[in-house]
Order: sequence, then C-alpha cells, then structure tokens
Amino acid sequence: MSELRVRFGAAVILAVAGSTAALGALTLAPAAERWLAFGAGAGALITVAAAFAVRGRGRLQRSLDLPAAMTGAWTLVAALAFGGRTATWLDFADAAGIAAFGAAAVLLHELGLEHELHLLRARVEPVDEITARRTADSTTQPRTFRMVR
Repeated sequence: MSELRVRFGAAVILAVAGSTAALGALTLAPAAERWLAFGAGAGALITVAAAFAVRGRGRLQRSLDLPAAMTGAWTLVAALAFGGRTATWLDFADAAGIAAFGAAAVLLHELGLEHELHLLRARVEPVDEITARRTADSTTQPRTFRMVR
C-alpha cells in the first residue's frame, strides 16, 4: 500500500470516528455514547499506531500522532471512569479533539499533495521557444511539452 493511501486513510479514519463519536455523545443514551467514545478512542490509538510505522509521513504528520494518541488514550479512560453529564461532555470534547486531529491531518495531506503537483508542473517545459511563443500568441495552436529529467 502506498504511503499516500496510508496517510490519507489514517486521517480520514480519525476525522470520521471523532465526528461520529462527538455526534453520538450529544444524541445517544449515556451507556451507548460511552461505548461509542471508547470505540473511537481505541480506534484512534490503533490507527495512529499503525500509521506511525509508515515511512514518509513527514514531520508535520508525525507531530499530530502523539497528541492524537494521547487524546485517544484519555478517551478510553474518561469513557470508563466518569459517569453522568461529566462523562457526556468529556466524551464529546475528546471525540471533537480526535476529529480535529483527523481534519488537520487531512489538510496537511492535501497541502503536501498540492505542493508535489506544483513541483511536477514546474518540471514541465515547452519543447522549443518558437512553439511556445506561437502558442502564447494564438490559442488555436496546441502547445507541445516534454518532461525534464
């Protein structure tokens, strides 16, 4: 599996699990929302641990791993240790935090992809300057490109 798929998949899993648990914290019965939060915390820990093992994630992506793992671990503790309204709001805050880490990871992934596409576009140059000038003067003639290595 490619590094990009793992990075994007881990980020999306965090975002979806966190947002689902946050929504569940405010709409489900207390027992159900606690187990949902427990599942989101466990899922965040497992996802971050699996994604951390993949090379090429970059310093920014890895800097999100530790806080996301800590939030997932705290979610596990809070879901089992607290009760009542305290547990509901803690579960909501923890799930929202997991979703925020996932959304930030998706954003970093997309910014990195945009940078890579920009570098790829910068490496393409016109075959000859005469054709490039003619193409710039009239839009009817096609532009010819070659890859620079």
